[in-house]
This record gives sequence, structure tokens and C-alpha cells, in this order.
Amino acid sequence: YDGNGSPMLVEGLAIHTYACNSDMDKEAFVNSDGDFLIIPVKGQLDIQTELGRLLVFPGEITVVQRELKWKVTLPDGSATGYIQEIFGSHYELLNLGVVGSHGLANPRDFEHPVAHFEVDQTNWEVIYKLGGKLFTCKQDHTPFDVVAWHGNYVPYKYNLDFFISLGSLTREHIDPSIWTVLTARSMTPGVALADFAFIGERWDVAEQSFRPPFFHRNTASEVLGLIKGEFGFTGDFVPGALVLESGFGPHGREDGPYNAAQDMELKPMKILKGTQTVLLETSMMMTLTEHATNSNRRQSNKGGARGLEAKFLKYKDQILADAKAAGLGLIPGL
Repeated sequence: YDGNGSPMLVEGLAIHTYACNSDMDKEAFVNSDGDFLIIPVKGQLDIQTELGRLLVFPGEITVVQRELKWKVTLPDGSATGYIQEIFGSHYELLNLGVVGSHGLANPRDFEHPVAHFEVDQTNWEVIYKLGGKLFTCKQDHTPFDVVAWHGNYVPYKYNLDFFISLGSLTREHIDPSIWTVLTARSMTPGVALADFAFIGERWDVAEQSFRPPFFHRNTASEVLGLIKGEFGFTGDFVPGALVLESGFGPHGREDGPYNAAQDMELKPMKILKGTQTVLLETSMMMTLTEHATNSNRRQSNKGGARGLEAKFLKYKDQILADAKAAGLGLIPGL
């Protein structure tokens, strides 16, 4: 879909979509470029690794690190989803700071496999991804013959329903960084190479506020994906789709949702019921792949043609009256 950097530079990331309808048989895969964060949208993934097995459902995520051998079978017959791949770094939990000892994604909720080995002396094929290219080799035994292991370089999975969302109890819309599940450091101190955030069902109680994200620009590039439900972003944003907001690109709600949020009664309400949205953020600018650019499924953003109007000008008469009463001069252009 898109990305930046390179595994050969030991820094960067790539965002992929996947669709599969066939099991891997006597095959294994090794990503020599980086770590995969896999986000199933439809269909379970039965992932067998050198260090054991993980059964991953939609609504869960899994991380398989660089250079580990693994294969996938499909209990449901087919599967689709997203992958965030990072080069030169590893995913880790946030430093919670003033949040305290627990919140957001808690370490206790992550699961890792236990040793699981097979005795198989038949021919296998191992597929390596190196420098963005695929290579194969043959061997006369299964790669999944590790009897026992110790250490912490191990794949893991996490159920997004366990995530503890934070938000404002008074006013204003909070930056979505408070929904970060995992982060990966860049070579620049204090700057993330990639963040994985989760936006799900939660209570909204902010007062004296425009509750949805207001019109803004980010230094980071954002890619939104939908696992299930409705996010209300655009009618084309369905499970399996991706939306890219480039760094410093202005964006916000369309006119209809904007007006509804502006006029709504600000009472406590549960939002995004039954919805699971993922946010893939990076400090880097992203380059679209040729497939993403030229696909007939691409939906161009209509930008300034979406029926937006200058809300400020609706109150021109009141503004001029207030300025005159305060002894201020005319505002140029009004």
C-alpha cells in the first residue's frame, strides 16, 4: 500500500494488505527485512512458528519478529487483513508516565506461544524475504522442530478488547496518541518510527467542546483501517479499506457530520458501538505503491469540494458589532 525507508537502510516501514485462500503446506516464511504486525479483518490465522503456535482472530493482533520461521493455515478457508512492517526497530509498550502503573495496553494481556515441535524428515521449502525480494531454499526436515526455548525474542498476540481507552473527562478532543497500543522507536530520540493505535467503543463526556476531531494538520502521516463496524469517516470506508492522511495534510469532518456535531446536545454517550478501527502512524512521509495509486478501487478524496463552508462568516454581523462595542477597528475583509 505505502511506505518509507528501506530494510537496507535499517529504518523505515511498509503497510500492506493481504488476502489468502490457501494453506501453506510444507512451506515456511522468513522475513529478513523487519517485524510484521498483523491485523486480521476477516478469517482466523493459525500461525505456526519455530517457538510455538498462535491462533489469531479478527479483533486481535499478532507480532512476528524478523528472521523467525513461520507458516499460516486458514481455519475459515480464507482471510484478509492489514500488516504494518517496520525496519530496524521493534515494537514495545509505551512509557505510561503520569498514567501510572497500568492502562492502555497492559503487559499481562499479551500472549506468547509455548514450545511445540514436530518430527518430520520430508522435504520442505523455506521462503525468505530479503531486501523486498523473495528467495527460496530446500531442506530435508521441518523447520518447526524446536523442542524448547528461552528468552524474550518471541512472537505474541493481543486482544484489542482488552485495551483500556483514555479520554477527556472535562472538555476538548484529545490527541489520538492516547490510544497507542504499541510503538517503535526511530533513530531520532523522542520520535517514533511507527505507532499502532486502536480506536474502539468508548464513552464520550466532554463538555463545551466540538467532540469529533476538529480540522487540523499532523506532523505525522496517518493510515486508518477498519476491522468492523462503521467509523463515519466516509461511505467508502469499509472493513479492509485504508485511508491515508499525509503529514501536514489538512483534514476533518465533512459538512454534514460537522453540523450535526456542532448542534448536538452534549450529554454522556457511548460512541463507535461495535466498531474496531486501527490507526497506523509514522513520523515519516509515505509513498504510495503503484498498485495503490492505480487500483480501480482507489477512492480519491474530494478535498475542498465536499460542501464545506466558512463557518466563521456566518457570525460576521455579530463579530463586527462586538468589535465596534469594544472600540476596535474594522477587521479587513469583513
